[in-house]
Amino acid sequence: MAKVVTAADFAANCLALIEEVAETDEETMIVKNGKTVAKIVPIDRNEHGPTHGRIEILDDIVEPVDDE
Repeated sequence: MAKVVTAADFAANCLALIEEVAETDEETMIVKNGKTVAKIVPIDRNEHGPTHGRIEILDDIVEPVDDE
């Protein structure tokens, strides 16, 4: 079950709550006037890891390819 905090609590403890989500992999819901307004969720480390979006160039990318 997700943790629930008020918007005022979030404002006062933002960095600590972000760290908690990262460490526990548990969502945190932020409520204001009794309504959920935002949610902090852990990222999928496989999708957004340090090598996400990188490529490795294995050959010359300037010269034309031989179509023989």
